[in-house]
Amino acid sequence: MAARLSRHLACRRHSIRPLQRRAAAGPSNVHQFAQEGFSRMSEYEKGRPTYPSSATKLLDRIFTKNLGASTVVDLGAGTGKWTSTLVNYFQGPNTTAAKFQVHAVEPVVNFREVLRSKFSSCNEVVVHDGSAKDLTRLFRPGSINAISVATAFHWFATEEVLQQFCDVLKPQGWVYLIWNVQVYDLEPELRHHYPEIDERNEQFLRALKRKVVNTYHDETSPEMGKNNYRAMKGDILKLVNDFGLFGSGNEYQCFHNSMQQLGDVDVVINHVLSISSFGRRSEEEKELVR
Repeated sequence: MAARLSRHLACRRHSIRPLQRRAAAGPSNVHQFAQEGFSRMSEYEKGRPTYPSSATKLLDRIFTKNLGASTVVDLGAGTGKWTSTLVNYFQGPNTTAAKFQVHAVEPVVNFREVLRSKFSSCNEVVVHDGSAKDLTRLFRPGSINAISVATAFHWFATEEVLQQFCDVLKPQGWVYLIWNVQVYDLEPELRHHYPEIDERNEQFLRALKRKVVNTYHDETSPEMGKNNYRAMKGDILKLVNDFGLFGSGNEYQCFHNSMQQLGDVDVVINHVLSISSFGRRSEEEKELVR
């Protein structure tokens, strides 16, 4: 079992000045590391958790009662974990939007196949082949109420991408960023947030990180460091604030103990193998990890 915490950062676009639409390149813009690492969707779908209900409560700030219809982009939708959360939110009894459309944008072909299968009977979800740099190719200027990015923004956190966000968002539109973060070893000040993790489980998680994750998923390597959310937290905040066309994001809001990913050892194995750096390894190395 792996306890996790969720973090979110929501920023509202300010209508400051007209924004010129830029030409976008094709889906090949997706980071090669992610393209290779996430090609095996089976481990990702089985091993990655969904997102906590506490995170969706914040969506009421974005989708006000006077909004009417809502058009939302789920960028880097993966296998639809957050997409499903959005659909459930809009279909719930307390929804604030009269009707909705979720555009799931995903550059990895295997993930798109899962998305199309999962939402084949949901007319409110449209799946697109594209990356963060394709938004102005896919959507009209000023046509989107909100862009959400779940556990993916660190792959394409650039000023160019923020400009694309602004180009397609309506004035006062929102960008909603959220991450699920795995917890292997608990710092003393966080221990009381996770009373359900007993000493035996905590020892197992620490051993998993020391003997497997640290060996095969080196977050300190130059390649991983460039796309490691934890290392980039401060850089992401600075990027959004310095860009100047969104409301100030001063800190991340954490939902401690808001969600747990529970399951048998297969869930743990699939979760570890769903990490991008594991997905790029040979079958022999993956079998060694198992």
